[in-house]
Formats: sequence, C-alpha cells, structure tokens
Amino acid sequence: MSIDYKLSFLEERDACVLKIEGNLDFDERATFLEAMEKLFQLPGKKLVVDISNISRFSSVYIGTLIDQGGRARADGRILSAAMLEKMARVCRASGMEQVVHIIVVKE
Repeated sequence: MSIDYKLSFLEERDACVLKIEGNLDFDERATFLEAMEKLFQLPGKKLVVDISNISRFSSVYIGTLIDQGGRARADGRILSAAMLEKMARVCRASGMEQVVHIIVVKE
C-alpha cells in the first residue's frame, strides 16, 4: 500500500503541515522524501509532519525525521512530528526530540 499525503500552509500560524496516511514501509521512503521536500519549499517557519494516521511505521523514518529536523534547524525553522503515544515512546527513545518536537495526538 502506498502513502497519501496532503500539504497545507496555515498563514496565521506561520506553519506548514504535511499530513501522511497509509503505511510508512521502507518502500515508501522515496515518496516520503518527495513530500518532505515539498514541505520545505513552503514559506512557514514551523513545519509539522502529521503521522498520527499511519498504519505502519518503519524504523528508517526515525532517522529520516532526525535528518530533516537537523535540516530545519539549520534553516532557522522548527520541525514537529504529530504522532500517537505508542510511536512517540519509540521516537523519544531514539533521541529524536533533540531536533524534532514531538506532539502526542490522542487516539
């Protein structure tokens, strides 16, 4: 199953949101990186990746989000990731919060 994504810009909050649905399996990495590239092209200072509605999450995306968090920081921006508590626990254990703000979304 592929992933679907939608980008939006919330001008009043100076934020861009990338909402992803589907399975973030390893095979979807190219599509995910394409979506992230489009997110970075939007003008907001705050970048949010909403992965709270995904079915599966490959560990490769933890590293990818950490890399993108470093990229955002270098650009003077803030990257946040919205996710369910179960996933947030794993991401916190990886040290992701050093460069990506984790937002826990209730089920």
